[in-house]
Amino acid sequence: MSGAIGLRAALEYLENLGMDNIAAYEHELLTYATEKVSAIPGVRLIGTAKEKAGVLSFVVEGIHPTTSERFWIRKASPSAPDTIAPSR
Repeated sequence: MSGAIGLRAALEYLENLGMDNIAAYEHELLTYATEKVSAIPGVRLIGTAKEKAGVLSFVVEGIHPTTSERFWIRKASPSAPDTIAPSR
């Protein structure tokens, strides 16, 4: 029951913000992040379509993607295990 109440509150919050406002802000953040990340030497963005979702995918020259993945997971969650389960 509490999950349903929380979901309703979340939906009301989003409705009050306005989905168009949320989409515009997401696009603004994506544009800003794209400019900043693409300026980093050795970083190559993947998937740069104009009408893309608010996700940045990138590779770092000289660093294996799994090593990069582990770094960002540990940065986000210091208690994350050293071994990361492979994606399915």
